[in-house]
Amino acid sequence: MNATDPTTPPDVLSSLARSKKTSLQRAVALNPNTPQDVLNRLWERHPCSMLANPILDFWELTEPGTLFERISETALLAVYNHLRKTGQDLPQHIFNPKSLKDLIEHALDHRDIRVFDQTARDPLPDVRLFFVMATIRSPRSQFFYENAPDHVWESLSSDSHPEIRRRFAELLRAAPSHISTPRPAFTEAARALSICGDEDVFHHLAHCPLIPADVVNRLAPSESLEVRRALSRCVDIPPEAIPLLCKDPDESVRLAFAKNCSVPMAHEVLLKDPSQKIRETLAANLRVELPILSQFDIKDHVNVLKKVFQNSRASEQLRSRIFTEADPEVKEVLSSDHPRLRPRFYFAHKNSIPPHILLRITKRTGLHVKIVADLAADPDPEIRLSIANRLQGQYGWRKTKENLELLQSFTNDPNPKIRACVCTDPRLTPKQVADLARDTCPAVRKKVLNHILATLEDHRNSKNLYRYTSLYNETLELFMEATKDFAPSVRRCLANAKETPPEALRILLDDSDPDVRKATLNHDRWPFGAVLDFEKDHPQFKGGTRHGSTTPSQDVLHKFACGPNPFLRYIAAQYSRTSVSDLRSLANDPHPAVREAALKKLKKRQTSNQIHPRIYLGTD
Repeated sequence: MNATDPTTPPDVLSSLARSKKTSLQRAVALNPNTPQDVLNRLWERHPCSMLANPILDFWELTEPGTLFERISETALLAVYNHLRKTGQDLPQHIFNPKSLKDLIEHALDHRDIRVFDQTARDPLPDVRLFFVMATIRSPRSQFFYENAPDHVWESLSSDSHPEIRRRFAELLRAAPSHISTPRPAFTEAARALSICGDEDVFHHLAHCPLIPADVVNRLAPSESLEVRRALSRCVDIPPEAIPLLCKDPDESVRLAFAKNCSVPMAHEVLLKDPSQKIRETLAANLRVELPILSQFDIKDHVNVLKKVFQNSRASEQLRSRIFTEADPEVKEVLSSDHPRLRPRFYFAHKNSIPPHILLRITKRTGLHVKIVADLAADPDPEIRLSIANRLQGQYGWRKTKENLELLQSFTNDPNPKIRACVCTDPRLTPKQVADLARDTCPAVRKKVLNHILATLEDHRNSKNLYRYTSLYNETLELFMEATKDFAPSVRRCLANAKETPPEALRILLDDSDPDVRKATLNHDRWPFGAVLDFEKDHPQFKGGTRHGSTTPSQDVLHKFACGPNPFLRYIAAQYSRTSVSDLRSLANDPHPAVREAALKKLKKRQTSNQIHPRIYLGTD
């Protein structure tokens, strides 16, 4: 079969394309009957064959606008390089601005090194400009730094078009951060750009830390403040440029060097700068080494020495010297979270730390457990209280041995505010809770009881009532004791709570304090403890004891209406499911509150019967 014959079947041409003979491959690449994917593969190796294949004209004629969809980007790149290498013009119907843009972006995104062959020296400035602009975008810039040949760097750095030089300088500025030693082509390109006399180019070069020392020397006398400030990031500043830059008459230039520079010789100059702001900035620069930090005058301004103290390069010896010899105000630096406060430094200087600074230390994050333990035993109650508050903080809530020891010490603290601070901690043992519920301070007792009652109410609303029952049985005795508490506020706390045990409410119903009695009478819901107490006292009771999960059944309700507890009789007198016969009995109850509630309920029932007789009869 003839590879040049247009009537040769496509499958035969595909087979011939696999031949190792170059002449045969070219013949298949010229044949319009060759399958499209085979053509694209062959045109990558024999780009001169693409434009000679009549299939291009056929595609344009039959399906206008689909040419770029049929020709692969890799084939187009091969043809582009071939035409530019041989000095031929680009066919406008194939290589227009959009297709060239897509071609370059595709090659950069797919790390095709053939994109470097001709684009940097293309006769059209627009192509060269777009190539540079597309390369600036990361991660394309990294691909450029790693793979661009030296001739590309040379061409772009000496380009006649000023915008291309500016954009290429911007590309140098965007050098990947992981590059510490630039390649020679980078260095030569920076030198070529530094002699162009363009301030915009200088601006980009000055922001690149990797430019060589001789380029820094050329840029240092620049009239642009922005250029001189940007040079502060350079890693290779020659000695002769340091006095020029670090003693610049403009403070913003010196400030930039104090903040960014990593050159020790520059630090030596800035160390003696008359501006306090510049010395502060230099002291905070993490690139300043310990020998430089040690040269700061111990009589310098407090803010300068604070920055030295906080610098992570400062040694413990230097910090100790500042802390003991400098102005006392420098001690306030311990209030900040940085640097980390180490136990050795803290215990060595504790006696010279003022109380108000110790209080601020308690609010630092990441305090060492030994420091926390020492502050927890401080004579100042405000300091101990601050540590007690930490037990609910970011790390204090954990159930560690150290936290539990702190909790134990605070439950026995002589200050009631501290005991009140920890009395509701969920890590407290039942004995600790009981001790705090019997605390000498009414506020502590009230807070503990309120917390238990609120927890009971939360458990009542949960699906699993085991926790309610367990906590109720554990704390019943505490509530009974609290009914005899000498502080009315504690008794009022019980009277107001919804889950106070019925036996406690029985006592509170006749309390000597009118506010306690009034609060008890405001109850209109069965505490779940009423059902639990009944089940515990009547294990052999026949029939169901509950209506739903937490309220008494009809049989138990009758028992309550006839029982010895006036509070339960009072609730029964208000309850909608209490029978008329029980209400009539309660209307003659010896307790006035029960009688009043029962009579009120009977009157309401009678009114309801007159308005809705059927509904009333059905209910009874």
